[in-house]
Amino acid sequence: MKGGTLYPLLSRLEQDGDVVTSWRVGAGGPGRKYYSISPTGEQHLRTLRIDWQIFSDHATAIISGEKGQS
Repeated sequence: MKGGTLYPLLSRLEQDGDVVTSWRVGAGGPGRKYYSISPTGEQHLRTLRIDWQIFSDHATAIISGEKGQS
């Protein structure tokens, strides 16, 4: 994944409170920014996983012919 894709996404997650950042001294170079998931981000991730499971279950049922037939 290119930096032009990754860093705007990480910035958005930081603004939304889903990740927190910290700066650490680099070994022989500039400092580095580290990202960690926040408690808010953990909760958001749990919600997204539940939503994805529901979507996946419905899509699987439709594809297998279990739902959607009249």
